[in-house]
Amino acid sequence: MHLPTFKPLYTLVLLIAFVILQPACQRQESNKPEGSQLPAQTEERRDVPLYNQNAYETVLRELQADPDNIQALYHLGDLYFRDGRYEEAVENFRKVVAADPSRAYVFFQMGTALNRLHRYEEALDAFKHALDNNLKTPAIAYNNMGITYGNLGRFQEEIGALKQAIASRPRYAAARYNLGVTLIKVGDIEGAREQYQALNEFDVTIAEALLKEINKAAGG
Repeated sequence: MHLPTFKPLYTLVLLIAFVILQPACQRQESNKPEGSQLPAQTEERRDVPLYNQNAYETVLRELQADPDNIQALYHLGDLYFRDGRYEEAVENFRKVVAADPSRAYVFFQMGTALNRLHRYEEALDAFKHALDNNLKTPAIAYNNMGITYGNLGRFQEEIGALKQAIASRPRYAAARYNLGVTLIKVGDIEGAREQYQALNEFDVTIAEALLKEINKAAGG
């Protein structure tokens, strides 16, 4: 069966000022799409450029004074993540979770960075650690885990993860959209239509984008 080609979608999320160093697991994600056009799959992201060179200089001075400063290590990893420097982000995130394995949100960010680096098995492991450590917003981990399974061609596991995201947050537009797209990939057009109908109840824009993919796959 020929599978349709889809491009990954990245969504805007809550921007947090660099002077505020909250515990990572307390941060929330948004599923609002970036821009007016919605590509075919949505991944939670938070790498919107926010900081300037002064932020790097500040956190590097903190680490020079105390190389084991967990908050500074996380802050540096977060800066790298936002700038798309994923290898360096992962390196810092690993140091943070080695010192404090309970930081669920750091595992989530690390998994997202690893997914961007096409290190999918490592990404899955990080997402699982995030969930095992009671990530306060598990839906985002299940959503990104689903994307990662899809990147590996493991579509049934992708569907399972996305359904768990929706079970955790029923009005999670990104996850419903992703599930609809994945159902199209495996030939379940009716299942995709069910996700369109659910989306249409609370997010008409994303529902219409999914409907376009359904019609394209159905030859309409």
